[in-house]
Amino acid sequence: MKEKEFREFLQEREMGKEEIDDAVEAVLEFEGEMEAKGGTLESATVEDLREHISLLMSRGENSLDRLLALARYCHVAKRNDLYVYFTSILGGRRVLPSISERLASLVGEETRAKIFEGVETPPLGTPPEELPLMTKRLMD
Repeated sequence: MKEKEFREFLQEREMGKEEIDDAVEAVLEFEGEMEAKGGTLESATVEDLREHISLLMSRGENSLDRLLALARYCHVAKRNDLYVYFTSILGGRRVLPSISERLASLVGEETRAKIFEGVETPPLGTPPEELPLMTKRLMD
């Protein structure tokens, strides 16, 4: 792990010591998983990252802070392939809430509630290929 560079990057973003320590810990956890599989952070693939995020989701540890820490590390480490994957899972996190807010402003809260009945916002970290299906459920 490029810990020194990562810490410096986070300090430049004016993050506090505890936030930085938590971010480093999130990356170290992923690094530990990679080492257990005989790999490294440098050799991690998108599939490795997907598996790690899936594990975090299953444990309820898929917080925005944790995922942002991993994404930021990928940026610092110049792992653009992994960083692009993060943009695909984090970039869409506001789509359904945004649709919901806009719908409420257009047709009122009662109608919005009927339309969104049974529609849940996908968990943070949901693979991007699953998002259109969730949006389709809303449209149906």
